[in-house]
Amino acid sequence: MSAAALAELSNSLSGAIAQAGESVVAINGRRRSSSGIHWQSGIVVTAEHSLKRDEEIGITWADKTTSNATLIGRDGGTDLAVLRVDGSDRPTAQIANPEGLRVGNLVMAIARSPESGISASMA
Repeated sequence: MSAAALAELSNSLSGAIAQAGESVVAINGRRRSSSGIHWQSGIVVTAEHSLKRDEEIGITWADKTTSNATLIGRDGGTDLAVLRVDGSDRPTAQIANPEGLRVGNLVMAIARSPESGISASMA
């Protein structure tokens, strides 16, 4: 692969992370911090295991503002928790159709922490 092709791939990935990162939030639970995704207007999905208590859950948005969240559902079997938050004016996730994915495709994991902001890794 040429240097120009690698630079183009790198720029494309950086742009995708920046776009997706707008809907990734930091979850500040009593036990630990984690990340979540602003799935739909006012609905955030996160890992259930990171929310051992149901109260005092905070969200840090991409612009570093914070909001309170309310736990509205959890499922330990799938390790998912659903939070309600005032975020109707915030960017939501743009989920692609997974039917076109194949073994060997690149996958990105994106997270946000209140201290260091967005991070990403690829597999």
